[in-house]
Amino acid sequence: MLNKKKEAMWRVIQKFDEARSSIGADFDHTGAKSPADKFFTETDIGKEGKVWKSTLAETIKGSIADAIGGVTQWFNWSRQDRYEDWNKEPKWVGKNDSRGKW
Repeated sequence: MLNKKKEAMWRVIQKFDEARSSIGADFDHTGAKSPADKFFTETDIGKEGKVWKSTLAETIKGSIADAIGGVTQWFNWSRQDRYEDWNKEPKWVGKNDSRGKW
């Protein structure tokens, strides 16, 4: 019997992948800049910024980029953890196995 739990887990992974693409967290696969790098290089705050020019602004800009990087990393690790859980599940289970009746 097909493992229905594994199928449900795969749908969760697909949602992670859609979200990763949407927020740019899949930069490691697309070759694009990471969301943190994008923020750091494309934001008009900092020493050379147009919105807020100062050393303090540069420091805050770096702190925000670090936070974005941390969230992106956590998101990608969470997706990887779900993938590893999915990968451990067998594709086929016995007819009396509860994983086949999700």
